[in-house]
Amino acid sequence: LFTNFNFLNFYNFKFRNFARPNFMVLRSSHYGYISDRAIESFRKVLSPYFRKKSSSRSNAIFFIRGFAYTPLTKKPSEVRMGGGKGSKLRSWVLPVYPGKTLFEISFMNKELAYKLFSRAKKKLGVSTTILFR
Repeated sequence: LFTNFNFLNFYNFKFRNFARPNFMVLRSSHYGYISDRAIESFRKVLSPYFRKKSSSRSNAIFFIRGFAYTPLTKKPSEVRMGGGKGSKLRSWVLPVYPGKTLFEISFMNKELAYKLFSRAKKKLGVSTTILFR
């Protein structure tokens, strides 16, 4: 899964912790789109639990594995039919297929990480599953 990036070396370098971290992964189970606003609201739910000053959770980090790169356009109101797709940018979305890894947490406390993911996944518009690696 980590072809170009050795996460364990990064983890050991950053936190000076040589115990192998546990991984919790949020994967999509259906096709759909996730908007950039949904990804940001997901991040805002998780980020207070990963502050640097909290000593009990300082050895946990999370990754956002997707980026909203596809533009959604919309025709302006009161425009006649035809004439192309429309140039008014509505939002940016991330196309999602079943099995795509969306978010990852490396953690030491399994119950807290599961609670965080189950609370934050309600912000996404796609049904997801939580897996442990």
